[in-house]
Amino acid sequence: FKGWALVVLVSHLAEEGEIEEASKLTNRITDTFSQVEAKALLVSCLPEPQKSEVLGEVMASLRVLDDEAWRAAVGDALAGYPSILRHGIQLALKRDSWKAAALKTVVPYLSPPLRNDAWEMVLNSPDPAFVVMAAEALLAQLSGDEKRDRAEAAMEPMRRIKGPQWRARGLASLVTGVSEAHSAALASEIIEVIRNIEPQYDLIDTLSEIVPHLPDTTMGDALGLVRRLDVRHSTYEENPKHRLLDVLAPYLPPSRLLEALAIAQEIDDREPRALSMAALASELTESMLREALAEAQETKNEYVQAKALAALALYLPEPLLSKGLDLARAIQDKTSRAEVALPGLARRFEEPERTALLRDAIAVAASMDDGERVAWAFEALPELPVPLLEEVLVAAREVARRAEEKSDEAFRLARILAAIVPRLPEPRKSEIIKQALSAIPDIEEEHWQGQVLWLLASELSEELFLEALQIVEQMSSAYERAMTWGFLISDASTDLQPYLVSRVLDEMQNFEATEFRGIGEQQQAAIARILPYLADLDKSLDLCQRISAQNWQRVALVGMAPRLAAEHFTAALELARALEDVEDRAGALLAFGKHAPDQAVKEVVFRESFEAAL
Repeated sequence: FKGWALVVLVSHLAEEGEIEEASKLTNRITDTFSQVEAKALLVSCLPEPQKSEVLGEVMASLRVLDDEAWRAAVGDALAGYPSILRHGIQLALKRDSWKAAALKTVVPYLSPPLRNDAWEMVLNSPDPAFVVMAAEALLAQLSGDEKRDRAEAAMEPMRRIKGPQWRARGLASLVTGVSEAHSAALASEIIEVIRNIEPQYDLIDTLSEIVPHLPDTTMGDALGLVRRLDVRHSTYEENPKHRLLDVLAPYLPPSRLLEALAIAQEIDDREPRALSMAALASELTESMLREALAEAQETKNEYVQAKALAALALYLPEPLLSKGLDLARAIQDKTSRAEVALPGLARRFEEPERTALLRDAIAVAASMDDGERVAWAFEALPELPVPLLEEVLVAAREVARRAEEKSDEAFRLARILAAIVPRLPEPRKSEIIKQALSAIPDIEEEHWQGQVLWLLASELSEELFLEALQIVEQMSSAYERAMTWGFLISDASTDLQPYLVSRVLDEMQNFEATEFRGIGEQQQAAIARILPYLADLDKSLDLCQRISAQNWQRVALVGMAPRLAAEHFTAALELARALEDVEDRAGALLAFGKHAPDQAVKEVVFRESFEAAL
């Protein structure tokens, strides 16, 4: 913290004496590692000759402070902690990557001799993450012969990296720096490394990261990797061949387009096949675009068809564009037509055709009887001129009037108006907000009252915000009042926030566990935040078990851990142990280890946490 404070101050100091004093202050930071970080961050602020002096000090420290020295220093600092804690941290710190941040910070200012020291440090490190990250930073500052020589010298150390993902990334960082002959050999080598990465989703992620570094000559091999992917048990969105083709598409040379198209055509499932062909649209010839359009036409899933048409629209020549427009208008599913296909095609056209297509989308949305879907369709529309916004408002009222029940009519009107409000200029915006607020109390389901208020919150003036709070006060359910105030806190003024926090905490003592609904991410996030404050711990545990999103279940458990009495600790600990995601489990167990009721349990839980973390 002292180091960061110095950096913030130095950027505002004008006199040479002040800058020099700030530099001296770094020497008074007693922790060696914090001192190195502080000096590295100060380098960019210092004039010569202080800059060169501090650079030399930083590099000297990085050479001396090896992995063993760092772990020894940490061990001294933790001398009073349980042995399992010291053991776990020392295992975790068997790496050099902690030095990467400091080295990357000073790289732009290194003189040639100091760059030599940095390269020696990098190439002799046993930590692949440090080797790759530091080499990338150093190479980015080099050019010409020096870059070529450094990159070629790094080839063997990169090849010695054991983990295939880091090895592939490291070799890829060298491709543009080495000679042409080495570049071709490296590119082929990278493909071989990636070929052996398992599971295949790690393969896709690694190739996605390094594909910008690969030359055109490797794209045939990359497409070969696509061919051998296992597509069983995958949805159309997660189809691995579709995902990887989507990644490769912007980098494919013209000579590979036919091959990529052939792979897309070989995908058995029609939905990912149509989407993959559409992803290649920017580089396809007219005959290929005709084939891609035909594939979209044959797709039975109209939402996928709409997505494919929207992707193709920007590149379709006449008469294919007219055919695409006919296909979009023929889509029967109103959501797909209004929310995806027509807005996507409208982006291709100039006026007056653009406005005509947007009017079509508005009309289709207005013919739907699901207020939420109508709102989604209006939210998906591109920027609209004021006259069209007024037409949307008319459509919103028409959708509301068709409702058979007053509650549904109120919800439709308020929800759709909330979707339109952010696009409106003043004073029209305030007028429409007032209309939405006046409709909310007539919504029978108080959960949906809260949802609409939350959607409006960021657009409310102080006067309208107070009006919204009055609506919350009238809710009959303590649970819904608490949840809605919790949603509104972030948009409240600083004067109102303490009041809202106190109201939420008061209401939490009143609502019943039976009121909890696992109906969405926002609700789970809110319930996770408030569980630690419930007086009834049995109720807290019951609600925690009913949170389906593990990340929010972990948040709830971590918050509850310090407040659990011994009779509830074991049951909550079992929930933490049952978390399937290893990161969530490690974090939750760490919290329970800190607050375990006795030393024996503490040791056991800490060990479980370290095993998960490592």
